[in-house]
Amino acid sequence: MPQPLIWDLARNIAGAVRDGDKLALLMPGDNGSDSLMLRAALELVPPRRRDLDFYDVSNIAGGLDAAAERGYRRAIVSCVAGAGEPRAALMAYDGNAWRTEAIWPHAPVETKERWTTVLTGGPLCREGS
Repeated sequence: MPQPLIWDLARNIAGAVRDGDKLALLMPGDNGSDSLMLRAALELVPPRRRDLDFYDVSNIAGGLDAAAERGYRRAIVSCVAGAGEPRAALMAYDGNAWRTEAIWPHAPVETKERWTTVLTGGPLCREGS
């Protein structure tokens, strides 16, 4: 998976959250590598966000509902299902349901520049990458 997709997602997230925010993280199909790189990019790549409190629900039964039960009111979903271009979303929990707060299309991948097999494609809507 090309690292620039994660860097782009990190920049989008950083523009929507503040230092110290609590965020659930749902990255379907992640083996742990994509979420680790995303957390590092948020911390280290401008605009940096410090002390974010992540709860990774990618492999937890109940996913976002489990996060809501633990008091997490915002979530990053790295691959939103549906027709159209691949995209990620920032979700907000209003006490009853999760709603979409922001949508970020994933950039098209035209070359395999900075491609690595360590990162998986599925969490960024790139099956088989």
